[in-house]
Amino acid sequence: MKTGRAFARGRRWHFSHCPVIHGFERCRHPVAGSGNRSLTTVARRDRLSAFVKSRPFMLPGLEGVFDMTLNIFPSSMEARYAIAGSAIGALTSLVCLSAGVPMGHGLLDFFNSLANSPLFNAAIVLSALAFGYLAARAGRRLDQADRLLLAERAGVVELYRLAYQDALTGLGNRHALKRDTTTLAGTADAETTLAAVVLLDLDDFKEINDTFGHDAGDEVLSLLAGRLRAACDFECRAYRLGGDEFAVLAEGPRDVAGMEAFVRMLSTKVFRTVHHAGAEIETSGSIGVSFFKGGNDTLSAALKRADVALYRAKGEGELRHAFNVGGAGQPDMMVSGAQRAVKQAVEEGRLGVEYRPVNEAGTAVLRGFSAAVVRSGEEDGARRSGPIPAAAIEEWLLDCVIRDMKGWPAHFTVTVSLSAQLLSRKGVANRLGERMTQAGLGPERFIIDVDFRAFGEIPHSSADDNVAALRAMGIRICAADLVAGVFDRARAANSPVDCWRIDIGRLRRAAEGSCGGEMTKSLSIFADAMRLELRFEEVNTADDLAFATRFPRATLTGASAGPALTADQASYLARRVEPNGARLLRKVVG
Repeated sequence: MKTGRAFARGRRWHFSHCPVIHGFERCRHPVAGSGNRSLTTVARRDRLSAFVKSRPFMLPGLEGVFDMTLNIFPSSMEARYAIAGSAIGALTSLVCLSAGVPMGHGLLDFFNSLANSPLFNAAIVLSALAFGYLAARAGRRLDQADRLLLAERAGVVELYRLAYQDALTGLGNRHALKRDTTTLAGTADAETTLAAVVLLDLDDFKEINDTFGHDAGDEVLSLLAGRLRAACDFECRAYRLGGDEFAVLAEGPRDVAGMEAFVRMLSTKVFRTVHHAGAEIETSGSIGVSFFKGGNDTLSAALKRADVALYRAKGEGELRHAFNVGGAGQPDMMVSGAQRAVKQAVEEGRLGVEYRPVNEAGTAVLRGFSAAVVRSGEEDGARRSGPIPAAAIEEWLLDCVIRDMKGWPAHFTVTVSLSAQLLSRKGVANRLGERMTQAGLGPERFIIDVDFRAFGEIPHSSADDNVAALRAMGIRICAADLVAGVFDRARAANSPVDCWRIDIGRLRRAAEGSCGGEMTKSLSIFADAMRLELRFEEVNTADDLAFATRFPRATLTGASAGPALTADQASYLARRVEPNGARLLRKVVG
């Protein structure tokens, strides 16, 4: 092998200056990078035969003779070099002998005189044999070296493929992503965005393998990889990092606004139904995006930022993607797709906040407000930007409430309803506590309305932990206690709540069907024993109000408490009311 390599290196300067051998070598390699030389030679012969036969000078009956001539010409490199060497030897003998032509004699006469000379004939034959033998040896060595180089090249190509290509999907792997980002690194300063790194994670892939089998899981990954490759343009490249995690490198200056449409397109085209063995497998996933910048930014740092965004995107509902706009060495700055959708809806006037007064039942004193979201034009907005997840709207509502409460008296409380989807996320309670601390608001001013019945619908939920953490901070928890018209005392006694929300109409109907006085008394005793605040909802009529006054320390909402107010109206009303209710605003002007 060492000899072949040395000979292959040597032929570049030993034989490239010979026009005859160099011409044969060019015929040997008619196409750069061709892997099958015999097929190339046959193809060239076929084209030459077709060309000659199509000429007008080709006489009838000579086609077979021409084809036989082409087939007689050898195709091996050793035979071609032997023929070329023999020709060179014969020509060399003629040139050497012609140098001795006597002066005044014609060249033709001289060759005629040599034709009968045994010495001349022997010289021609020996020269042709000698040069043919040497050329044949050279051709054999060159052919061996050529085969060796082709085998090595094929091995290098295979190793390169195994190192940089995923075997299942055919996409590039993590090494390929690192190779491509290395070519971009260091070409710009730290403030210039070179590319966007997009991470895609398939949901419930383990369940797909467990339910349909690993062959179905492989097919799902292959189909999703094909969809991802088809969705990428010429500036984007797709990779499989391992398992059910994919990546896209979108080169060029990118920003959140431009990547928003690209990510939505990926979600629509990639995460679709997969048909396998007559079964339909629904696919969904989350997407996290970070931006790869110049300077000291690295691929590992960009992937880590995208992974943080991917974790944030999980549980966002329909818009499960998020952006991490932080740079290398900077704290994470998250912008989720749901947050952008909420911001757009607020700017278009499709989302708003209203505050409903919460009064004390016995004295009608204003004790606080119940915050709710007001929607308008939801169908048109959903067609343009997709449905907005409820958890994102609730987080926006919390931000609005915290902002509006800064100027309110300290004795006012605000009730906010949070869904199980938001409470199931890890760290929700801690983030809410940080917001309140930054705004200078005490936890006793918040009441969180929770529907415990929805907690069991979310697997692996952290809702119970978040509720416990909120209560530990001092935030009160409100929940419903009336189920199908029957007061569930056992569940009420075991529920971690501080305020019980009761529909006044349903409670009145339950009281009418039994001894109303006894039920009222037992409910009051139970609430006092459990230290629960009773909250009556939908107190709209005089009869509802009269029934609610049986519980003097309870609070109530509805038309009897007052109309819904805007943030400015609620702030104006809150400043007009003393803690003991001595001063009340008679009328609120819009």
